[in-house]
Amino acid sequence: MKRLISKLTSADGKTNFILLLTLFFSLLLASPKWNVAFISFFAVFVNLRYFRNVSFWKASLFTFFVFFSASFIANQGVLPFPPPIMISILFFLSIVHLIPFILDKWLYRRLPGLLAIWVFPTASLIVGSFIANSPNGTFGHIAYNLVDSQSLMQLTSVTGIWGIALLIYLFASVANHIMENAENPSVVRSFSIGYGTLFLVVLIFGFTRVQRGSKAIKNADTIRLGSVTSKDMDWSKAIHKIVTGETIHFPKKIDQTSPELQEFQESLKVFIEDHDNPKFDPVYSALENYYDEIFASSQKAVDAGAKAILLSEGEIVTVEDREDGIIERAQNFARENNIYFFFAMGTIYPERMKENQPFIGNKVLSIDANGDIRDIYYKNVPVAQIDPSIPGDGIIDVIETPIANFSPIICYDADFPPMMRQTGNSNSDLILVATGDWYSISPYHSKIGAVRSIENGIPMLKTVSNGLSISVDPYGNVLSEDDFFADDDHVMITDIPLHRTKTMYASVGDVLIYLSYIYLGVVVLYLLVLSIMKRIGSSPAKSDANKILPT
Repeated sequence: MKRLISKLTSADGKTNFILLLTLFFSLLLASPKWNVAFISFFAVFVNLRYFRNVSFWKASLFTFFVFFSASFIANQGVLPFPPPIMISILFFLSIVHLIPFILDKWLYRRLPGLLAIWVFPTASLIVGSFIANSPNGTFGHIAYNLVDSQSLMQLTSVTGIWGIALLIYLFASVANHIMENAENPSVVRSFSIGYGTLFLVVLIFGFTRVQRGSKAIKNADTIRLGSVTSKDMDWSKAIHKIVTGETIHFPKKIDQTSPELQEFQESLKVFIEDHDNPKFDPVYSALENYYDEIFASSQKAVDAGAKAILLSEGEIVTVEDREDGIIERAQNFARENNIYFFFAMGTIYPERMKENQPFIGNKVLSIDANGDIRDIYYKNVPVAQIDPSIPGDGIIDVIETPIANFSPIICYDADFPPMMRQTGNSNSDLILVATGDWYSISPYHSKIGAVRSIENGIPMLKTVSNGLSISVDPYGNVLSEDDFFADDDHVMITDIPLHRTKTMYASVGDVLIYLSYIYLGVVVLYLLVLSIMKRIGSSPAKSDANKILPT
């Protein structure tokens, strides 16, 4: 063991090449496409070990290259951007990724052990926060690597995803500190026990919380909900056929970057610009057939006892001058069946597209059992560069009804914990997420969205086209799920407990980030003061030139 540790902490070229190679494959496995549980602990540990082993410029250059290349491979089909945009995003993230390692290399050896180990974790949290508050959101955040560990994820009810990230980064820092002080048994013992105790406490807390929550939920009232989506693409095929004269075939496991979808987007633009041309009548006929399918599926949910129904994101597609008819049909359906209809639709505004403005009203209409529209929620955070949705006002409303208080949102909005904290600080009983995904991010995106339930103590129904529809309780327990790619019937019926629990995270938010800023600020100030004192202490004595010398 001592020989292995000595080898790993050396500047040996072969050893460091193996570390880089290990890092490359670890980053692939930790990415959203594969997300192998707990591999992030190993990846960060190896990365930090390599960075400490070699010179600054060599470490920076090769870490950047490995992170960028692994991310580029892993995100094929995951990031919904054309190559130039994806490359620029990954280039930026690869540079930002270096910051915590650079700070660690600068500060670690200047500080005593207990202070030194916190430099890398706190710097990593700050960088992660910066990315999470950008248009990128928390998608791909390192904490989600543990999303399948229910006990550990309960920590998010206290700290948000930052507590999970801290466990990962702190492990890398502590493990490397132990390796570098392997000859000192007291250091090895104290740091091993310290981290092990912290990890065990988090695990016990999570396990206990889940067990207590399960008991509380057994006594809670439940509400039966219906989740409805469809695979029907006939209207899309009709558009492409009329515009190009060619028949298009969409693969079952389609991604946003699939060439077939890119080809269709060009046809869609032509249709929008000339949508009232009689030649597109077959498109509207196909849309009417599609609407019939959605309402038939919704009727199945009603017949199965659903009291409320949620459609997936943009499930109903229409043009501005035709939306009144489909909305009226949805209102009549809700009234006739005495249900609450959360009608997700995408209304196209042709004039806005011609003016190069966001041109899709990506919204959820909350229709009550009387057929009245109680609220219209617009997607708050459209995906930058590719989503032409008209952004909402940033507010998540609560629709109060006799059966439950609902908070409908759309897809990407659930990737932003600060915005989602509105639900934890309201009287909402249920979070409803209308979502549109694609093959390469399923089931990852559904699972990470469900973390918002744990953070805010509120159950969730997530209806997903081209992904995994899922319902969870306030503790992240999966109640039901429907895989879009497994079969052709996408009516999911789920009984959700009307039980919510207060969480610390909903109340205090990202405290760990603020503490990280304070810690790094204090450390830098401490080192500056030491540097100044050292200079003063080592400065030459004042000149005695003014003294009168004997002659």
